[in-house]
Amino acid sequence: MTCSCIRGVTCSIEAEGRAASAGSLRDPFPEILQNGAYVGYDEDGGYGLNARYVFTPLVSDAYTFEISSFEISSAVVATGSYRLSMYEDDDRGSVEGVGRAG
Repeated sequence: MTCSCIRGVTCSIEAEGRAASAGSLRDPFPEILQNGAYVGYDEDGGYGLNARYVFTPLVSDAYTFEISSFEISSAVVATGSYRLSMYEDDDRGSVEGVGRAG
């Protein structure tokens, strides 16, 4: 998912899977990119194994959110569905999408 973010405006993203009954992905792991450059990630900052990442962009631009799954064992195939939500000003009401990892 790619969204436009405004410099200085706090944004938060939530990647929810099985723990929130929002999909089948056990441990959503979002990575945030700006023009292909790594910005950050979250590991379990939300409810249970769900992810929540809050950031304030230094540049107004399009940011891409890539979702995978964090698995301790490389033998685990991490595929499944999830819900990805993005909010401005941590308002919890801006943009929402669903997808599949894997």
